[in-house]
Amino acid sequence: MIIHTQVLNQQQQFELLKCWNEVYPLNLKFDDLGKMKIYFDGLQKLEYFLLIDSSIPATAFSFRFIRDEELWLAMLIPPAMQGKGYGSILIEELTENINSISAWVVDHERDVKADGSPYISPLLFYLKERFEIQEGVRLETDTISAAKLVWKK
Repeated sequence: MIIHTQVLNQQQQFELLKCWNEVYPLNLKFDDLGKMKIYFDGLQKLEYFLLIDSSIPATAFSFRFIRDEELWLAMLIPPAMQGKGYGSILIEELTENINSISAWVVDHERDVKADGSPYISPLLFYLKERFEIQEGVRLETDTISAAKLVWKK
């Protein structure tokens, strides 16, 4: 089941924080809900897509938003849900009725997650889902090194 909403309740916010810190590299970790809220409050036209499977005690989160007049997405698939097709289901939902969407994707495996395990780049997944790398367009900051990918209808 996919829940599409513009507002998360408090339980969903805590689940998102937990998932974010479990899935993304350590250098993107939020120390608390307040810091995560500041990040999300800075996004325009934010829409959440929560994928729930009653047989798995986890929720996959994705969201799309406007940044610099362009539609963007981000996805967080908990380890218990990875490799089961949930990401493809979310991409299908996120791209329904739109012409294009962008994503920053870490395209290397030099980062580690909060638990010390290696962060595995999702680049191959996005390429399988028909995203294309925008050559020469990168996000390079103290906390992230990522390539820009774009999906077009």
